[in-house]
Amino acid sequence: GEGGRLRVSLRASLYNLTADGAARLLANGTGLSRVQLSQALSGRGSSCLAQQLLYASLTSLGAALTLDSLDVSAPGQRGRPAGWSTPLRASLGGAFAERLVAELNAEIAGTLRRLWAPSCPPRVPSRPSIVDFRNTSGPAAPFARARATVDAYGAAGVDRFVRRVLPSGELRMARLLDVLLTDELLGRISVRLDGLHVRGLDSLFDLDVLRPDSADGHLLHHRVGLGGNGSGGGRNGSLQLRLGAAVRFGRAAAHEYEVLVRVRSAVLKLGTRLVLDSGSFLATTFGELVASLGSCLLCDVVGLDLAANDTSLRAQGSDGLELEVTPRGQSRAAVLAGRAFAP
Repeated sequence: GEGGRLRVSLRASLYNLTADGAARLLANGTGLSRVQLSQALSGRGSSCLAQQLLYASLTSLGAALTLDSLDVSAPGQRGRPAGWSTPLRASLGGAFAERLVAELNAEIAGTLRRLWAPSCPPRVPSRPSIVDFRNTSGPAAPFARARATVDAYGAAGVDRFVRRVLPSGELRMARLLDVLLTDELLGRISVRLDGLHVRGLDSLFDLDVLRPDSADGHLLHHRVGLGGNGSGGGRNGSLQLRLGAAVRFGRAAAHEYEVLVRVRSAVLKLGTRLVLDSGSFLATTFGELVASLGSCLLCDVVGLDLAANDTSLRAQGSDGLELEVTPRGQSRAAVLAGRAFAP
């Protein structure tokens, strides 16, 4: 080739890739359980955790795959490219695997030494400290970063993510809820929700969350536009929710209904007042998290309620919100609760 170089293109088809390995870890369980969230979330949090990992190394590593075909071609080549199409099974092992394990262990040891070097911040006492969400640093920083991330992606970014996970923009669940309640007056009450079918999950057109109120550091505003003209939505890009509901009182026959909710170009606004004690949160240790299965974090929420004056659901058109409740097995003409329109 030009300049003594030969340019070629390789195209390989692989399948049946398997990998296995084993490692040896030695950790200080007592020390790890005493690490506080304030230390783990600090700028030197990785060091606080790594210092409790006393030893780590790979003991074995292996892999195998099947090379289905390999084509080799050069620019300007005529005819079919060279290569073969007979499946070939290859594996990683022997001296090469041992050498690779040694190289990886050297990298692991070097990484641990670098992480062990910085000192871990001291533990903090548990003092009440209520978060002011108007701040962008300290305990309020994670909320500010989450808000900035949502702002960067916006509703269009969420729609794209939904289409990647749910290409049709639809979600189906055969069984949603099945509970049995007991009331002193009504006796046994059975409630079942099934046949959930949601369409238009990719039809958001407005999104703004975790926006702090300028006059109240505990009040957060959220706004989301539902049922826009998303390509995956229902009719005219609407958001539709359909499910079955059944209620049974005692041994009486169950009352079964089909519920349909349709939303077109509606804006949901929520105001949530969250009183969060960051002092107790940051003083929580990993040992307490594990022992309580994470439920101890709920103790850090001093108060949470919905601000009625800042909560609303409004549609841009006269047919923006519809609700139909139909006895299961009957036609839609027998609607118990007719269509409800937003003002």
